[in-house]
Amino acid sequence: MKKSKVVVTRTAAELAKALGLTPADGAEIALRSDLNSKIVEVVQRKGLTHAQVARLARTSRTRLTAIMNRNTKDISTDLLLRVLYSLGYTAKLKFQKSRLTRVLSRTRPHRAQAVVDNPPHQNAPATPQSIHLLRTSTPHSR
Repeated sequence: MKKSKVVVTRTAAELAKALGLTPADGAEIALRSDLNSKIVEVVQRKGLTHAQVARLARTSRTRLTAIMNRNTKDISTDLLLRVLYSLGYTAKLKFQKSRLTRVLSRTRPHRAQAVVDNPPHQNAPATPQSIHLLRTSTPHSR
């Protein structure tokens, strides 16, 4: 019997590499994970039931429960965004060159992040909260 090798990863990019996926797959994993984390955080903070959030987002309680349990294999990114919006938040993306482009062009990247704010029609504080999507820049490139 062959022994399995345990691999510990700290970022979505490392996870994608360990699984033999592309850097683009790693970016998608990071995006979806950050959306999922924000949804779980907001639902818990507001003390909402799965049924209440499902009704707000126009989806089934079963699908919402899957999101809350971080079982999003069969959940679209569109639905994650819709659930987030139904909770009073939107996601804003900032773009940067990928690591591959950076290597080919020998330019330094800009930092990438997604900012989640409360939509203007909500009465919540307007201070943006950051959810980091991509961390392709090195600590020395600012």
